[in-house]
Amino acid sequence: MRAYTLKQPWAWAICHFTGTDAYKPKRTENRSFRPHGIELGDPIGIHAGKTIDRKALEMLRDILKVPIPEEDLALGAFVGVAPFRGVKRRDGFDTRDPWYSPGCFGTMLGQPVVFEPVPATGNLGCWTVPESDRLTGEPILQQLREAMERPVEPAEAIRLWRSR
Repeated sequence: MRAYTLKQPWAWAICHFTGTDAYKPKRTENRSFRPHGIELGDPIGIHAGKTIDRKALEMLRDILKVPIPEEDLALGAFVGVAPFRGVKRRDGFDTRDPWYSPGCFGTMLGQPVVFEPVPATGNLGCWTVPESDRLTGEPILQQLREAMERPVEPAEAIRLWRSR
């Protein structure tokens, strides 16, 4: 399985933001590179990095008009898996997708499966999830497969994260 590590609140936006009248859910992840080793329909792990982009958090709170408490943002954990739906061209422009940044490769994602956060070490780029976490030795890939079998509503995933 391939994965992206995203700073928060971007992982939250993909896995927990269900949309408003003005903004549909975030289903595009912008990168400077085209993802490799992914076929249509393949699952992509959504890993929340260990940092919060505070400017992005304030911007999302402002434009989405939704509260995003910092304690709701899982850090250093997989928060979901979404199917790969394609790539928007780097030189293209899509006015229908407010999440797409022109000049980037937009990885298009399907509806994510959200689960109880699975703590794991992330990586840069579009990376392959190893059998075991490189720092803790935990069986990450197996934990992800099991978590995908137990999806939860986004609010429940947040509650589980807060209870740690």
